[in-house]
Amino acid sequence: MKPGLRSLNVRPKLWVTLGLIVILTASNHDAFAGTVRGHEAGTFVTVNFTYDGASNAGLATYTGDDNIGGPFSGQDLEEYSFTGGSCTAPDSSVGTVIVLVQATRNDTYKQGQLYSAGVGAADGTGCVSDTTGRVGATLTLSVAHGTGKFANASGSLTTTITAQVLAAPGSPPGSLGLFGGRQVTRTGSVTY
Repeated sequence: MKPGLRSLNVRPKLWVTLGLIVILTASNHDAFAGTVRGHEAGTFVTVNFTYDGASNAGLATYTGDDNIGGPFSGQDLEEYSFTGGSCTAPDSSVGTVIVLVQATRNDTYKQGQLYSAGVGAADGTGCVSDTTGRVGATLTLSVAHGTGKFANASGSLTTTITAQVLAAPGSPPGSLGLFGGRQVTRTGSVTY
């Protein structure tokens, strides 16, 4: 075969291959960019873990469902400080203001894991009832990245938490730890 004819044979194959790559990339149905809507429910318990050495964090374990990846399970570590300020708890009782020290989340979907974190009052505040154990908090966490289809994820997740302390052993109550249940709604904006 002459050199000129061989190059003509290769070029159409190259263009077809490049065209297929473009089509497959453009039709990635697993990609997501938009508003997050979801919910989760689970439990929390005080753990021997601290971000700042001042107090222990709480570990939440939960399951849920959202429009990012469907059903998921997860864990999150949240440490708060008490400001001493007064607030109204979700059940309308008088409470004490809490401010986020730091939080780290790991949500596990079938398609991979999504990681998010936040630090300080700008990322989370809440109110704990002084009498009933009812808790309300809102966290806005930055999506850091993940694994699988979430490897390049970015954005933010806002979780609105309503919780109930179910056990608070010790004197004063809670000095030996806390255990409770929680319900959460998820909103935000995530791209992957």
